[in-house]
Amino acid sequence: MEIAARPPGAILNEMHQYNFGVNLMDWDFKLQSGIDIPLPSYAIRPAFWAFFPLLTGKIVDLNTPQIKSEYLIQWSVTKGQVICNNATNIVDKAAVLRVFADSYKTLVEDFDYIAQFQAMEVIHAN
Repeated sequence: MEIAARPPGAILNEMHQYNFGVNLMDWDFKLQSGIDIPLPSYAIRPAFWAFFPLLTGKIVDLNTPQIKSEYLIQWSVTKGQVICNNATNIVDKAAVLRVFADSYKTLVEDFDYIAQFQAMEVIHAN
């Protein structure tokens, strides 16, 4: 959870739009302008996102998740690339994953799988 006097960062605004049909940046501008906004009462399409951190070493494989939900994965690395430092912040990522499902049950099952998922395999130089 992020609490601030502004819309959240990273890809949270995008995920709120998938979940509730709400663009928080638009709402922020409307609220600051005194325009009333309708509050959604339910999720339109359940979704979650994950960042996969960089791992030190030579990337020998990029793994794709085997999940039931629809997903989009945006890689920031390539097979064969050498990573010299592990991730130290949110900018240092191997990939961003966005996951969508029509069922909360399926989404939760896939979330549990992704929580243990290794997105890339690396070998370490001697």
